Amino acid sequence: PSFISHFFPLVKPAMIRLQSLVQILLLLKVFYVPTFAIEPPSSTLVINQQRSAGSAFLVHQKNHPSLHKPLFSCRGGGEIMDTTSNDAQNNIIKSSTETITNALVSGPHIQGIAALYFVSAISVTLFTMIRPSYAFSVGYGGSVAVMALALMMAFDVPFTLPSQKMQSLPALLVNASLLYGVRLAVYLAFRRLTVPSIRNSTSKTDQMSKSKGIKLALSVSILYTFMMTPVLYALRRGKIDENIMPNKIQSAGVIIAYVGLFMEAISDMHKYIVKWQNNAEYGSEIFVGPTSGTFRICRHPSFFGEMTFWFGLFLGGTVAFGKSIPAWLCSTLGLFGIFSVMSPSSKGLDQRQLERYGGQEKYDSYRLKVKGSLFPSF
Repeated sequence: PSFISHFFPLVKPAMIRLQSLVQILLLLKVFYVPTFAIEPPSSTLVINQQRSAGSAFLVHQKNHPSLHKPLFSCRGGGEIMDTTSNDAQNNIIKSSTETITNALVSGPHIQGIAALYFVSAISVTLFTMIRPSYAFSVGYGGSVAVMALALMMAFDVPFTLPSQKMQSLPALLVNASLLYGVRLAVYLAFRRLTVPSIRNSTSKTDQMSKSKGIKLALSVSILYTFMMTPVLYALRRGKIDENIMPNKIQSAGVIIAYVGLFMEAISDMHKYIVKWQNNAEYGSEIFVGPTSGTFRICRHPSFFGEMTFWFGLFLGGTVAFGKSIPAWLCSTLGLFGIFSVMSPSSKGLDQRQLERYGGQEKYDSYRLKVKGSLFPSF
């Protein structure tokens, strides 16, 4: 009971914003709204409007085979809609999906990257509409997952590891991207719900207007797209013969990406558990660790794991770039971009920890033993 009384007040604001997101999706015609088909003149329909409830309900007057169809009700309405309008909407969605798929699979270089950006921008914008700070947290992971899912659907890559198609290295790269995005988005959302200091740290950003939030989403989506560009080109080239050097390079990229994926996941969970066990907030005045496990490698193994993951994806995609300038340029900018974010982030976190924990025996001893901040030191 104490957990429930503490947890639900945290979830309530998120549910309110989720409701707003659903309304936005309805306005964008993303969801299919079932309608009641217009019947021939021989079959009559009676509209029983209950104005007190503010709704209109369609009631079939006779026993008719179409009774099993869903009835369409709307606030203050009662108008019967022709299903041809839904057919037109479905055709538009189908046509748009085919256009994006064709651009990803076989379109010109710029067109394929632009299609990937479109997927990223839509997903990040929707997350930003829930909360502006999600643009570079939950929306970051969510965007990677959605782009990976779009690529898997476009290139017909299965989710199941035992599948024969999963034996190809590009399939392993895109599945790693999906796992990375889903894991990161879920973890960041859960941490924000359960850690007050994390929520407080983004309170100013969450006061941003919707127009500024959308601009922010469209901007960061460029970086997320460039970071995923190597996976797009790896899938375009397909499986490489095992006995040639590009296959070995791509194999190394796959291994590095999965090592980074699991290292970041383990480090994030380890730190969260240690904080929870010691009843310590992120940014508390007493240093509680962790100091073991991946934290023996460097002081910020989550950041190191993240950069390792993206470097693995980049390496795995380079064998498919060929002489494509957009591929090399966008992928290199993506890798440079994430390194440019992680490096100052680790330095800033180091400085804050030194100011907060400096002089505490446990922290000073740990800092002497583990000298590497972002990268391992031996």
